[in-house]
Amino acid sequence: MHDCFYSITRQSRQVLALIARFMVDSLRGMGLQMADPVGGFYLFVSFEGFGEQLMARGIQTSGDLCNNLLSDTGIAMLSGSDFGLMADQLFVRMAFVDFDGGKALGAVAEGQYQPDVFVRQYCPRLYEACLRIKQWLVLPGKDNKE
Repeated sequence: MHDCFYSITRQSRQVLALIARFMVDSLRGMGLQMADPVGGFYLFVSFEGFGEQLMARGIQTSGDLCNNLLSDTGIAMLSGSDFGLMADQLFVRMAFVDFDGGKALGAVAEGQYQPDVFVRQYCPRLYEACLRIKQWLVLPGKDNKE
């Protein structure tokens, strides 16, 4: 029983590490900033580098940022102000848990994967979320929920 528990725990960590690597690489590739995750299933992402662009769109707080992302892209995030930051600091907490855990665990048990290939195949909603965020940042005002 202990071996099974440790095996599932190890595989769960592998899944989350693959997803985290993909998310960090994708988001940083867009110009967003964040610390490398040490564990867990979320990122604390800074949109501060897009402050002027976001301000021009009427986005002045992290709550505005989350509301606009949700209405324009269908992606839900938590405002940095929910975690003690000032409302005008453009940070969000983004969880990366929208995937089929059984399929992802099974895939990791079968072998190693590159993060982008793994996420595209086993976590397609997370892959799509990164594409929508990128489109939203590049094409302000565009509705990317499709």
